[in-house]
Amino acid sequence: MEIQMYNMGLGECFLLEDGTEKLAVNCGTRNKRINGTDSGEIYREIQDRAAEEGYDLLITQFDPEHISGFLQTGRVRPGDGIRTVYLPDLFSERWMNEVLALLLLQDLSRGGFLPGKAVTLTSLMEVLLTFPGRLCFLKRGESIGGRYQVLWPQKDGLKAEMEQTLKSAGILDAFYEQDRCMWRELVRVSSRMREIYMRLLAISRSADVPRNEEGIPVELEEDIKNFRSDFRKLRRNERFLGMVERCQKHLEILKAFHDRTGLIFHTREDSSRNFLYTGNTWKERAAWLAANEDGLAGLHREYWCITLPGHGTDACYWDFSEYAPKHFLVSNGYVAGQENGKVSGRYSGMFAVPDVTMHCTSADWCEGRRNGICSCWSAQITSPHHYSVIR
Repeated sequence: MEIQMYNMGLGECFLLEDGTEKLAVNCGTRNKRINGTDSGEIYREIQDRAAEEGYDLLITQFDPEHISGFLQTGRVRPGDGIRTVYLPDLFSERWMNEVLALLLLQDLSRGGFLPGKAVTLTSLMEVLLTFPGRLCFLKRGESIGGRYQVLWPQKDGLKAEMEQTLKSAGILDAFYEQDRCMWRELVRVSSRMREIYMRLLAISRSADVPRNEEGIPVELEEDIKNFRSDFRKLRRNERFLGMVERCQKHLEILKAFHDRTGLIFHTREDSSRNFLYTGNTWKERAAWLAANEDGLAGLHREYWCITLPGHGTDACYWDFSEYAPKHFLVSNGYVAGQENGKVSGRYSGMFAVPDVTMHCTSADWCEGRRNGICSCWSAQITSPHHYSVIR
């Protein structure tokens, strides 16, 4: 296995190559410029390199730091080199209307990080409308290509966390009747969006799909028109904007739920080159995943390479020494106005796992760096280059 890790600042993108199988994992950043280079230029370089032989794209969760690059390049060159797009399954069940509504609410409550205050899920849908390749929704135990396996999300667990979030954020029993009314309207609009995603899933399995001059499937034209109109009206509704403003106080609850919808995966077959992607919520999932009570996806005893959860921050710290890793991957960087988010010092110095090489995109945003000196056991820094290779 070979891993190309791209310097995305506070974002993430890496390419897993194993024989003929090539999987791009995420493509996004919160930085407009990275080491003086426009992020769009880096996106295009990634696409050019990956597209030489064709590749699959896995998006682990729906936010700018994981998806903004695909949204940008997808509009310019739809489907160029991408065979399949994999997404966490947040669409296949009717109750997921409320999951999607919570994600939309979080996007809108934080003001949106995408250009023009765009919303991640709807922006992704717009790109996928013209995508000519295959679309797949993933849940626990399922395969990503032939090489990797999904550890999370698991439907029952996700539903329970959705219900707890609705309760914790006080959405279903909001003080104002208009807020309860606007929530129901948001769920209705979310249901339309979910139905479009499900139609796109079915369409992606068809050989000949009639499309209009914009590349949109003809059978979806009316649905798309109605959804755009409904969502636009909702975002301009003063009562809805009032609800969104009041939800600002629950933003951390909404963000925590958003992180819990993110995908965790690993190498399916046990080998000397096992890879583990931990997402943002490994800390709260680790014991449950290790127990594997449903028998769908057991962890391996050892992992050759592990991505550090939550960009390596101390809040998401986990001691992975029991898995005897050789490499840690952490995509990290500073964004203007950011006060927290450095890589935890517990991955370096006297706490470092012996014989592990830390692969960081930036050396400057780390608690383990003192007076310009790295205290890791071993380190490989991508910056100022656009990417580095792990073999």
